[in-house]
Amino acid sequence: MKKTMLKGLPIYSFPSLLVAACLCVTVPAHAQSNLVLFISQPGDYIGGGQTYITTNTSDFSFSSSPNLVTVAAFGYTFWIGGPAGSNLMVGLYTNSARFNDRQPGLDISGNGRGCNTDCGAFQVYEIHTNLSGQIDRFWITFSNRCECYDAPMSGEIRYNLLLVPSSIVSQSLDTNVLAGQSISLSVVPAGTAPFTYRWMFENVNISGGTSQILTINNAQTANEGIYRVVVANAAGSVTSAPVSVRSCR
Repeated sequence: MKKTMLKGLPIYSFPSLLVAACLCVTVPAHAQSNLVLFISQPGDYIGGGQTYITTNTSDFSFSSSPNLVTVAAFGYTFWIGGPAGSNLMVGLYTNSARFNDRQPGLDISGNGRGCNTDCGAFQVYEIHTNLSGQIDRFWITFSNRCECYDAPMSGEIRYNLLLVPSSIVSQSLDTNVLAGQSISLSVVPAGTAPFTYRWMFENVNISGGTSQILTINNAQTANEGIYRVVVANAAGSVTSAPVSVRSCR
């Protein structure tokens, strides 16, 4: 078990994993099929502002039914459930709360601390159920506020994931554009979703270039040059072939 041990580890940031509180969940850069990560912000009552991380399955327990997952680690117990007792599915669950008859369930307690109310959200990226009805693969990110106003605890849980590194299936080709026209460059990734995108122009990151499609409006000679995009997922990253954009005069 590791406590407050992110310092010195390579990290990779996945803004797309943010589920509620506009916080960036950071995880080890190398692929991990099993991971429990809790990031408690200063002012969070439950976690006390500490960061907890482990990739060792002996450090946590995982139990489940189709509509409820329970994870115990670091002295905490973490419950995730579908709304109104429904089965958990891949997707974003907003307005999560301590278990009731309507909302998605999300609750964290332990080490002598608990909340009367919880407000948060979570996103399920992968879930697989075996023949006995137990969840045998699971991937979630979450953010939760104790008593609905404290600083949040956010994090990520992976269990027995089958991670496939990102690759590029197809991408835009070299192209010419008339001055003043718009052009769009795109890439089609493969591997384990979700993906992040980082577009570059002449090897410099493009501000706001973080989507699958990069649109250049009102293209001018200043936009001529070489474009690339880095596609990443939890298992690694890949850089596209260079794309040349030239203006027609």
